[in-house]
Amino acid sequence: MSVHYICTMSDLLTMLIEFGQWVRRWREASGYSQEALGAMVGVTKAYISNIERAEKSSYTGMPSRPDVEIVDKLALAFKRPIIEARNLAGYGLPAGIVKTVEDAVTVTQLLDREGMNEEDRAAIRPLFETADRMIELLKLKQDREIIDGKDVKPDAIRADD
Repeated sequence: MSVHYICTMSDLLTMLIEFGQWVRRWREASGYSQEALGAMVGVTKAYISNIERAEKSSYTGMPSRPDVEIVDKLALAFKRPIIEARNLAGYGLPAGIVKTVEDAVTVTQLLDREGMNEEDRAAIRPLFETADRMIELLKLKQDREIIDGKDVKPDAIRADD
């Protein structure tokens, strides 16, 4: 099951054009022909060409977005991070939507795929809350290490220091 987020048609078009440029750039850098790349990921040369050109569908009038499985296979073929490809193809998570572990699990529909109802979710909610607390403690520890000078980065130094 794929996760889709609502965006404007203009945003979708821009995103698919950028994804197509990314595919072409990494295909060429990897030395693959469209035909060879298509064979690697299980699609035709024409499909790769359509992705690269953000070719509009005669049915919808908009470029087709490849399934997330194809996006993942493209990333693997290019030895690029899957999250990079997913973000460019519109399968990443919008900024600010995930603030807790439970949010992350909810937006990816993991619990729905596992058939968990609200009672099941309530039973594991303490686990999510514990994970959130641990993440906050790790962030605080990292901040203290930066302040203590163990890992000072230029952007971590404040003007009033």
